[in-house]
Amino acid sequence: MAKKQSEEVKMALSSKGCKTVCKVTYVIAKICEIFCIIAAVALCVAGVLFGLGHKTVNMSEFINEMNVQTNDSLITLGGEAVNNFLAKSHNQQVTFILVAMVVAIMVLAFASVLARHTGKFFKNLVHGKTPFTMENVDLLQKMATWIFATVITIDLGSLILALMLGGEQIVASVSLSQYLLGFIVLVFAVIFRHGVELEKGHKK
Repeated sequence: MAKKQSEEVKMALSSKGCKTVCKVTYVIAKICEIFCIIAAVALCVAGVLFGLGHKTVNMSEFINEMNVQTNDSLITLGGEAVNNFLAKSHNQQVTFILVAMVVAIMVLAFASVLARHTGKFFKNLVHGKTPFTMENVDLLQKMATWIFATVITIDLGSLILALMLGGEQIVASVSLSQYLLGFIVLVFAVIFRHGVELEKGHKK
């Protein structure tokens, strides 16, 4: 029964429609990887330039109208947060911005690694004779690891920024759905490992 299910899964992943989806996903993953790398490098350069020239920056003018809101309400900055930010000393303002840049760079770096592993996994599904290989199992495990690393960095970063800004001005929430995605990928890794074992047993 298990062998039959394994063959059905292999046939489904080998179908033309699935191959097309895998190719598109691979391209999207590569684009995301390149974007994250470019964005991380740009932020590094901006951080260095900002750190070197922050003494000449008028923070009140630079951020007077700032009102930032990210998706999923991970970090929300409102009018009170802006006022609280501007009430900080110049050094505190600079430190806050540099820490936010470091968090963003880490998230982008982790996301680029995740995108690279994701792209390689779907490329293997397109070109491999079978999806059930230890390389694919390893890639799935790495994907889950980097999903967790990215989400944890976002959550910890938002908490640190909340504390630096006063704790009440930034709403930091844990996105359980993103952690759930990591666990789902781990489940797929277990399924693919089982498929590898079934194929080894079939060859014997």
